[in-house]
Amino acid sequence: PDPTDFIQNRMKIEPNIFEYISNTVDPTKLHFYVNFADANLFGFYRGSLFAQDEIMCLEHPILAALREKLIAASQDKAQDSKLMPYCRGSVVIM
Repeated sequence: PDPTDFIQNRMKIEPNIFEYISNTVDPTKLHFYVNFADANLFGFYRGSLFAQDEIMCLEHPILAALREKLIAASQDKAQDSKLMPYCRGSVVIM
């Protein structure tokens, strides 16, 4: 499915708590999960609290790898990268 389909009024908003529903139920639908954590993207995934960053990175380990890649890119002076692990707005990871 096209990840921008929701822009064409196909977004469904439900007044309930977040449920992690598998995409295998209906593979034509995309599921987005909101992260109200810190602006430091997944900055606490290695912590001991087992809060949102830790849970999300446990469920999707690629998020921890993404953070490490962003850190490495931001510190690589030779690459002059604009990538960084800090966010001042919304981030959509697909």
